[in-house]
Amino acid sequence: MILIINNNCRERYSGTTLKIYHIITHLCKSQKCMLINTHNEMNSIISDVSKRKMIKGIILTGSQMRLPHKNYVDRIFHNFLPMLELDVPVLAICFGFQLLCSMYQSNLYSFKSMLKGHKKVTIKRDKLFRGFSGDKTVYVLHNDYTYEEPLLFKTLARDSKGIIYAMKHKYKDVYGVQFHPEFSNYGNSDGIRIFKNFLDICRVRHRDLEYDDIPEVKHTNCDKMIEK
Repeated sequence: MILIINNNCRERYSGTTLKIYHIITHLCKSQKCMLINTHNEMNSIISDVSKRKMIKGIILTGSQMRLPHKNYVDRIFHNFLPMLELDVPVLAICFGFQLLCSMYQSNLYSFKSMLKGHKKVTIKRDKLFRGFSGDKTVYVLHNDYTYEEPLLFKTLARDSKGIIYAMKHKYKDVYGVQFHPEFSNYGNSDGIRIFKNFLDICRVRHRDLEYDDIPEVKHTNCDKMIEK
């Protein structure tokens, strides 16, 4: 089972979170995928030994929250609990990436306005980016960034200005990406491959689908789509 931790500030599912859930459920229909929205849902899973054994990996989603804004600190701490309790691979996306940076003592900086759109980055070879290395175009949507390598992490991708866009823990399969692979399907990029590679790291069987094989998510049907 893959846990997707919703980092959205209002305990509602954002479009990016639903997109990630939609992609993972289509890639691995035979495996359970659970979207966690509240700390009570999370606590019920990590407190249950039988459920803990089923968890193969964790995805931390993006968010409208920003670490410089301290009013969401409780929700931030709640969403880190599975990482501390479960020894499984982690893929932290956008805001999740920034959480890792802060947790591992890297400073965050802010743009004057949100950076949004397609960005060219240079990606190093790694099993998360198998078939995806070199200069690639990814989709970004963020206010905060870092160019300082966090403690115990190695950089896997930077842009031309030195801003870090992907990283991996030196001793664990814990990854962070400061872009949205769920929307990175532009030019020579294939964001779906990143999810497939992550599922391989988690040793979760999946279908070999392409971006166009996965239907667009409809927000009006989101309640029916989310399985508890």
